[in-house]
Amino acid sequence: MVRRGRAGCSCETWPVRPVTRLLRWENGKLKNKIVRVADRELVRKLSDNYKKQKRAISELTKLNKQEKEIIQSVVKSKIDCEIRAIKDEL
Repeated sequence: MVRRGRAGCSCETWPVRPVTRLLRWENGKLKNKIVRVADRELVRKLSDNYKKQKRAISELTKLNKQEKEIIQSVVKSKIDCEIRAIKDEL
């Protein structure tokens, strides 16, 4: 619910209606855009898709980190095995 807040403004006498806002950060400042009633459902769907994509990217990043750790441990154990084989030959 939003009123402009200026004293004497005509919005003081209007009934308050729910307002949908689209918020974003831009250059360190929070910017907002009021969404038309006709576009609310579309914006909600797009917002939900965006959140799902962010979660998926986060999960992929975690998986990538785990995969990197596994590969590093495999490479390290392979190198250790090769070093042991060389020592045994000597």
